[in-house]
Amino acid sequence: MVVHRPDFLSALKAALVLALIAWQPAGWTQSQATAEVAISVDKNPIAANDTFILTLTVNQLVNDSAWRPQDVLDDLQVLGSSSSRSTQIINGETSEQTTFNTIIRAPDTAGDYTIGPVELLGATSNSIVLEVLAAADSEQLLDQRKAFMRVELNRSQAYVQEQVQLTAKLYLAANLHSGNIIPQNLKTLIFARSDGIAKPLK
Repeated sequence: MVVHRPDFLSALKAALVLALIAWQPAGWTQSQATAEVAISVDKNPIAANDTFILTLTVNQLVNDSAWRPQDVLDDLQVLGSSSSRSTQIINGETSEQTTFNTIIRAPDTAGDYTIGPVELLGATSNSIVLEVLAAADSEQLLDQRKAFMRVELNRSQAYVQEQVQLTAKLYLAANLHSGNIIPQNLKTLIFARSDGIAKPLK
């Protein structure tokens, strides 16, 4: 009796074909996943004319051209935008995400402003009500920032040519990885005299 053994290469090819057939449906399902879009802001409320970051996330890998904040946020001043992408495979399941971070300047008028919903890839995001506070009411927001400065004088009154001490304090709520502080040019400081006339410091 003659026993025929299958050729090793033929068996290997058959195994690869079966693996490819088993893999294709999962890949097809991922590519057809429904798009989900969400937006968030890094601070709310915010002071008038202050800047904040609007983050938009999509559960797919998309090109930068898909997000055009100038066309969507026509009532806000867009200062710049950046993007990042990630892909994760956990227990054989693949998840993808694209994140857009857009720097925006808040309006100069106090009030409530609605951002969104944003439509992208046929999906609609949530909406956010941004509370903008007037400059006079925004002092309470300083303690919520990751970094801010306060400038103080050691006296409220001074004689002509008298020396005064100016102290600048930097408050940090997070690690400062980089950056520099540019000293204030004291020649540009304006002092109001007792007669009401503003005079630059010499």
